[in-house]
Amino acid sequence: MTAELINGGIELNYARVWLDDNIVVIDLRANTLLTATKADEMKHACIQLKPNEKFLCLVKVGPGASTDSTIMPYVKDPKNTVSKAQAILLSSSLQVIFLNFYIRIMRNINEVRAFTDQREALSWLKSR
Repeated sequence: MTAELINGGIELNYARVWLDDNIVVIDLRANTLLTATKADEMKHACIQLKPNEKFLCLVKVGPGASTDSTIMPYVKDPKNTVSKAQAILLSSSLQVIFLNFYIRIMRNINEVRAFTDQREALSWLKSR
């Protein structure tokens, strides 16, 4: 993992992870191909910021970001669930509808929901 601690956050080649108002924020850069390996690196960055506790997490997905076939088995594995609740911020309403439908079918261990509006996402997170 190529990570660097900068201004209280952790910089990865494809994302920045930091704490904001006790919420772990992951800013996934544009056109990133998210793999299980990268998801695991982000998980460890989150744990470094919030060790020994479940946390609230806001994931801001950059335009053009996508996933490969390794991500679903990774996400479904209970040992990879380290957050109490996760809000995923997307730019497209259609992506939100699709992802929220998929999340319901998947029945993840923690609470996950997709949004297009950051205020709405933060409000939902803070109510958890």
